[in-house]
Amino acid sequence: MSAAQILSRARAAHVSLWVEGERLRYRGPTDAVEELKPELAAHKPEIVEYLRRAANDAAMLSHYPVADGPYTPYVVPMSPERVARLLADLRTTIGRVADIEGWTDDYRTDLLCLVARQPVSTLADDLAYFRDHLISIEAVARAAEIGRQALARHDAIRKCSTCQHMTHHDHGVQVRCQMGKALGWRHHDWLDAPETLNTCAHHNPKRGRAPSRDK
Repeated sequence: MSAAQILSRARAAHVSLWVEGERLRYRGPTDAVEELKPELAAHKPEIVEYLRRAANDAAMLSHYPVADGPYTPYVVPMSPERVARLLADLRTTIGRVADIEGWTDDYRTDLLCLVARQPVSTLADDLAYFRDHLISIEAVARAAEIGRQALARHDAIRKCSTCQHMTHHDHGVQVRCQMGKALGWRHHDWLDAPETLNTCAHHNPKRGRAPSRDK
């Protein structure tokens, strides 16, 4: 039986093995240790050499950018915790961009799957890109919302100066009030235009045009 096979059996039996100087140490359930002792004694030199070689390999891997992760020698070393935070921030940022821009579910899923498979070396750059893009589209969305709110406030306060009836209309649609008919529409000169939509509750919808001032 090889050293690798013995160590595999030890792991399966929850027995830990390590080297201290020239001695092979072990710890685990008594029954499992007793069962493994004959194999450990028979193959002690091979097991010690295997464990030392594994320890040296682990020491070399400690210089990799990500412990227990993909080897990318051209990036600053990052801990697994740092990589996890970058991934979480990137997924959150992409989700906010997708919500604002109205991505389809398929497109969002495809991009998030690509993020999960990309090299760790690209995480920081991708996060910076999507954060900049998010700031840009959020600014546009805020400007549009401010414009909508300003128009809504403007529309809500427009009223006939004579009847004081509040009028509401969409942006760009002129209004007039049926109450002005008795005054020949004179107090509506700044609002009136022929064949424009009238949203005043007092307006007769069958009347398509304001009466001529000459009549």
